[in-house]
Amino acid sequence: MKKIPLPQEYKTAIETIFKGQGLIDYDEMALKKKEEVNKQEKKIERRKLVEEKFTMKKAPYENCEILAPDGALLSRTNKKKVKWYLEKGLGVLVKEDPPTVQLKFEPKSREAPYVATFEVDKDLYLKHHRLNRCVVCGQEESLSRYYIVPSLYRQHLPLKVKDHNAHDILITCFRCQEKAHAEADKRKVDIAKKFDVPLVQFDKSHDIKSAVASVQKHLATFHKHKEVITKDKKKKLKETIREDFSSIQQSDNLDPQTIEAFKTFNYKENGQVKINETIINYFANLKTFKELVASSTNKDFKNVHGKYVIEKLTTLEDVSNFIEEWRMFFLDTMDPQFLPHDWHVVLQKKANLQKL
Repeated sequence: MKKIPLPQEYKTAIETIFKGQGLIDYDEMALKKKEEVNKQEKKIERRKLVEEKFTMKKAPYENCEILAPDGALLSRTNKKKVKWYLEKGLGVLVKEDPPTVQLKFEPKSREAPYVATFEVDKDLYLKHHRLNRCVVCGQEESLSRYYIVPSLYRQHLPLKVKDHNAHDILITCFRCQEKAHAEADKRKVDIAKKFDVPLVQFDKSHDIKSAVASVQKHLATFHKHKEVITKDKKKKLKETIREDFSSIQQSDNLDPQTIEAFKTFNYKENGQVKINETIINYFANLKTFKELVASSTNKDFKNVHGKYVIEKLTTLEDVSNFIEEWRMFFLDTMDPQFLPHDWHVVLQKKANLQKL
């Protein structure tokens, strides 16, 4: 009978097993399994901590009532506001459940601005309590406020719009809020393209900080390795340093002392700075970029994408349309089943659009 030779890989595998090297290490498998379980448990624990951090500690809506001197219901509010009216002597407590304060004076207007703006029938609006549940799924636990217009844009809206946007603050559970934020992030990308404003953009002070860090880094590399690096590498380093240094020079926020210090550097005939010990020592001794600028605040390091987008909304109608688009987006992506009564106008608009 003719013997069929075994492939070399099989021989190697058999030899490995006989040597005891190919056996399964069950202890190692158990250890890896335990590590994986621990990893998952820590992930769940971190998620719970985040959820606890962002969950409201008390009921979002306390549905306290404010009455006019003649007893007409003006609005609903929270216990803190009721307490404020009582402490100031501006009203009297006429009912404890729910806490109800009757004003001692006639308010300038009995029309809640956001009710008029939102085209809501005031009597119908005031009839309905706001329920403490997620507007998307109805869950009554782990609740927090969700802003229809993201803070990236909302903080730059006209003041009279921001003051009257109670209807654009809804209650969602943690899970639904995560999904809503993820969907909103996708829309931000589309807005960046539509308005031709980068999604991540900072003011000039942030640019100086980055340029200084780059100059310091590349100067240190040049100084340390200039004797061993190739000519091409050395040339590339110098080009990078000069480009970043030039961007610092062109800033309109430099301190006068910085401008004078830069004049002591050596420059070529074409105006480019020479890479020598003078510039190397100057940036090596620089502790922070703030030493170069006339002034710098934390505001200089906030993303200004939202600011520039809102600046492109030149009329109040543009602003209203921008907010309306966010409302429609929330309806389309989250399909909320438990919206408060004052959202029926938006729902009707959506239905009308779908008929077109």
